[in-house]
Amino acid sequence: MIELWVLIPIFTALVWAVVNTIDKFVISKWVEKPIVATVIVGLASLITIIGFFAFQPPAILPIIPLVLALSGGTAYVLMNFFYFKAIQGGEISRLIPLFYLTPLFILFIAPFFIPGEIFDATTYVGVLLLIGG
Repeated sequence: MIELWVLIPIFTALVWAVVNTIDKFVISKWVEKPIVATVIVGLASLITIIGFFAFQPPAILPIIPLVLALSGGTAYVLMNFFYFKAIQGGEISRLIPLFYLTPLFILFIAPFFIPGEIFDATTYVGVLLLIGG
């Protein structure tokens, strides 16, 4: 029997593929400026967060985690803008594989944000295999 932890990423990949296809269609047919799509995604995210807060009030965060959370949210909005800009001018089937360079960037960024994070040889081989694939 397949474990749930295996099914969740597979389902996530399926949903992400559907989202990418819909995004390309919307950007190609209806939305001329990537900033418009970015604002729409931002508003949808805000509405979703407000909905979550209706069931679970937000915790009060100390200043450093709050700044990091806001920085992560800002980076997510920027990522969406660049994503929409990229799919506006290119084929989705050629662009999406480039997004899977993420593990390579994580190798360099993670040690700055996760104290004591040390990658072993297996991790480096795994990242190379992911990027090579």
